[in-house]
Amino acid sequence: MTDLCLNPNEFWHQILGSCQNSHVFDVGSNVGSMAQSFLDNKAKTCHLFEPAPLLMDMCRTRFEGRKNVVFNQVGVSDKPGALENVDFAESWVLRPQGELQNLRVSPGAMELQPERFDVELITLDDYIKIIGIRSLGLLKIDVEGYEFRVLKGASKLISKLKPVILLELSFYVESLGDSIPDYIDYLLNLDGYVIRDVHGNLVSESRLKQQYPHHTSCDVILEPV
Repeated sequence: MTDLCLNPNEFWHQILGSCQNSHVFDVGSNVGSMAQSFLDNKAKTCHLFEPAPLLMDMCRTRFEGRKNVVFNQVGVSDKPGALENVDFAESWVLRPQGELQNLRVSPGAMELQPERFDVELITLDDYIKIIGIRSLGLLKIDVEGYEFRVLKGASKLISKLKPVILLELSFYVESLGDSIPDYIDYLLNLDGYVIRDVHGNLVSESRLKQQYPHHTSCDVILEPV
């Protein structure tokens, strides 16, 4: 059981404040609902990362004509690569069809993206070299188990630009073959950051280890200090 985010979010004002006149990366943008909030709060640019073709099509329709929105139909991980024949019928997790049959089914995923699709994987460190921006206000990561890999693939970005990070803690990390204890240690030792729950309270090492959501997911904020 975790109480990291059982109550209504009281820390959202800081998340939205970090968007104002700043660049924002929305990793796992889905249909763009969170991106809409970032843009409504005067984000300078919002870079969307969403691998599912139909979900990205919905984002393109939603933000048609917005010159400050950048669409990236890719997955984000710790190294470049590719996945083939991904199937959302099992979950939102990016794995080839049939590999994660024991995970709970996500009807919403199947409804929005019924067809299988291929995915190009990139790292944020490589991406930022290409686009050349020198500041980042907010990095939002909600990628159903790839969060640990996204962070590792963004280590230079995080060290240099120090964005506020809105991060999902997901039980799917282990389902992808990564270690949740290693993920927790990585977060606790991320240089220049503290961990807060969505109410703004500091999250201690003991609390994070005791309440990591092994059977669900919840959000925390990594705040630069």
